[in-house]
Amino acid sequence: MPYVRLFTLFDFEDESIEDLKMLLIRTLMKEALAMIKSQIAFGRKSVLEAYGVILFRAWKGIDGVLKEEFEDGFLQSLIEGSIYANSVVLADLR
Repeated sequence: MPYVRLFTLFDFEDESIEDLKMLLIRTLMKEALAMIKSQIAFGRKSVLEAYGVILFRAWKGIDGVLKEEFEDGFLQSLIEGSIYANSVVLADLR
């Protein structure tokens, strides 16, 4: 976890960091997508609902190109994973 402290050294308000922010967000989105997708079929309802709250807050907090990428790639992939999940619990969520 020592790498987490490195993020405090960046000035995320400065315009010069936009490219790095986009790169970090895209990288983290891919990792988060893989983690969440792996739990869709077997996750407890409370865990899946918590993911939903997190994703909704993330979606509300972004705009522009990043929002399009989030909707068209990240969310679309999660929706497809949920549709194809073979679970009675998830069938109730649809």
